[in-house]
Amino acid sequence: MRKPTANIVRTSDRANRSRLGSVLACLILSLYPSVVAGQNEKGVQKSASPEWADFIDAFEVSDSTPYSAGGVFYHLVSHHLRANERAIFSRYVYEFQSQVGLEDNSTLVWNFNPEFETLDLHWIRVFRDGQWIDVLPTLALEVVDARTDVSSWFYDDSKDVRAILEDVRVGDVLDYAFTIRGSNPVTKDYYSESVSLGYSVPVGEIRVRFDWPLGNEALRYKTFPELIEPEVREEGDQKTFLWNLVDVAPVIVEDQLPSGTEVLPWVQFSDWPDWSAVADWAVELYPLDSDLPLFLESKRKSILTEGGTPMEMATKALTFVQDSIRYVSIPIGPHSYKPYPPKRIAERRYGDCKDKSLLTVLLLRGLGLEAWPVLVDSVDRSLVVDRLPTPASFDHVVVLAMIEGEEVWMDPTNSHQGGVLPERFFSDYSFGLVVGDETTGLISDVGPQGEEFSRSTIQEQFSLASFSGPVEFKVVSEYFGEEADSLRWNLADDGLDSFARSYLNYYAELYDRIPDSEPLLVKDEREENILTIEETYRFDTLFPDEAGSTTVTNFPAEVIRDNLAYPPERIRSSAFSLPRPLNLEHKIEIQIPDQSEFEDEDFSVENEWFLYEGNVRQEGNLLILSHRYENQLDFVLNEDLDRYVEDLNVVDGWLDYYIEVNQDSSASGNETPSSFFAALRDTFSTPVENAEAEAKVSWTNQGYISGSHAVAFCMISFLGGMLFFRMIRGKAS
Repeated sequence: MRKPTANIVRTSDRANRSRLGSVLACLILSLYPSVVAGQNEKGVQKSASPEWADFIDAFEVSDSTPYSAGGVFYHLVSHHLRANERAIFSRYVYEFQSQVGLEDNSTLVWNFNPEFETLDLHWIRVFRDGQWIDVLPTLALEVVDARTDVSSWFYDDSKDVRAILEDVRVGDVLDYAFTIRGSNPVTKDYYSESVSLGYSVPVGEIRVRFDWPLGNEALRYKTFPELIEPEVREEGDQKTFLWNLVDVAPVIVEDQLPSGTEVLPWVQFSDWPDWSAVADWAVELYPLDSDLPLFLESKRKSILTEGGTPMEMATKALTFVQDSIRYVSIPIGPHSYKPYPPKRIAERRYGDCKDKSLLTVLLLRGLGLEAWPVLVDSVDRSLVVDRLPTPASFDHVVVLAMIEGEEVWMDPTNSHQGGVLPERFFSDYSFGLVVGDETTGLISDVGPQGEEFSRSTIQEQFSLASFSGPVEFKVVSEYFGEEADSLRWNLADDGLDSFARSYLNYYAELYDRIPDSEPLLVKDEREENILTIEETYRFDTLFPDEAGSTTVTNFPAEVIRDNLAYPPERIRSSAFSLPRPLNLEHKIEIQIPDQSEFEDEDFSVENEWFLYEGNVRQEGNLLILSHRYENQLDFVLNEDLDRYVEDLNVVDGWLDYYIEVNQDSSASGNETPSSFFAALRDTFSTPVENAEAEAKVSWTNQGYISGSHAVAFCMISFLGGMLFFRMIRGKAS
């Protein structure tokens, strides 16, 4: 089960995936390797609508709102859920407003699992020139294997039914209805389902009806993100809950929302009594008393023989499962919730989060450690605590172990991790359900773990024998904790050559010239979880020697700038998420080829969201620019965005350091009095908050060099040429 995240979708009670009944009323079908044509495929038929179905009367077409998102306007979205029949009757009515809408929404796709579900198509008709045209009787259907997402190694046994509509046109109104019956038998006699009450596009009318047998008091329902009261009545032997919403405005789903943000409205139904009942059900699915498969038993013995602390042994067990069992998900039938038998997982050497977590728990228990699988939600995370009890509230499985009295978290699907537990990174899932006999409810504080060990340091060294001559440029980047994990995975995925090309292009663009390069050097200390990359480049020069000209080169802390999180839009109604953990240090060392002197500087910005510290120091001929940036929260409230961006802009201003060189300013006759530059500064420069010193300009007939943070930049036309001015705080010799 998963609520829709955008547009019009229909969800079903099943773990780890959604059944998308419609995205803008349909999905664009991907290409599949095999197609079975025909209309008599198992579980698919054309039939009349069920007798109990509501809202099946002829639809009166009315005016639509112009320029709707996606080129279609939804007149009606209707769902009628009948719990005792495990059935949902759905109806969509929408108008093709443009060619874009027609192309994207004239192929209909339904997904169902023929092992325990059926699909009945009731009607598909088109309204044109004042009359309805029935297209279902002659419509050809294709049934294909869904295999939901091959790119992420996710397979299942469901089917997609495809109908390509013929002779539909812009201005037509499409009306179609269908019923899907059945539910996964692994959930036994319990019931849970959810359906949307709003979308990211406008809808003329949304109608949701839910029927529950009278006399059965087990049902509960809940609407999100806020209460939307239904009309409740009794009809025959059913208690009916009805939501009828008219002229429903679109819900804006903004980018980069914090984890656990609820936006789109929806309703959840469940008759599971409590989380303890869900845990008891899950215990039956996880054979935690199974014998270890042979290759795991062999690993258990070798770990015991090698010895070490309990933490070290647990780390070896986790690493073995992470690296020896590849991730492939095949949630066929009951295996959407139930792991495969341990022996089968071992034979195939692949499995999904359920399978890998089960093997990890068995191996840890074989080492004498306490361990359990834990069900979590990788998307809603903290919102799980507000959900009604149901297994469909979870989409991921992790491992909890008690080692020397300490709770230790593990995710066996995270390959390429380094370090020793509990220093290994584990995400913040907030709440989870332990699969164990003593579980009575959700537990809190499911992560985070190891955040404090995640950081990166970048040290750049520029060696200049002269300003106009070649420059040796070396970069040493060290990654720790989760940063090392991510880079280790990327290196394994992209390859070292790809990294070398991207790094070379990065600096070629940054300094606007292509350097010579040496091969990248990688040092991976996986046990300490430190990964180091060394880069060596050679520029022909960074200060071209052009008589009478002034050359300006920037030495920016660009890696930090790349990680400054600006909101994609300033006008927002929701909080803005920040990446965390994020802890960066960027040091730039420049070997100056003469006796020029630069002023020491210190600057910082600290607020509730981040800390930035920087300074400029000179040690003999070595100029050192140091920067450190760390996120302290993972979100910014909407009302604080202006202040956050203002502080971020201040940081951005400190990240540039310009060095200006003119080795023979008088040779070309361009001698200009310093008072003129001061006038330009006063006229064009913009004061920067927290600036600690006034701008100073130094100019001599013999030449000058000066360093500056780019606190202002102006370009003007003067005497038929272009004159560049930067407010500078460096001190020339």
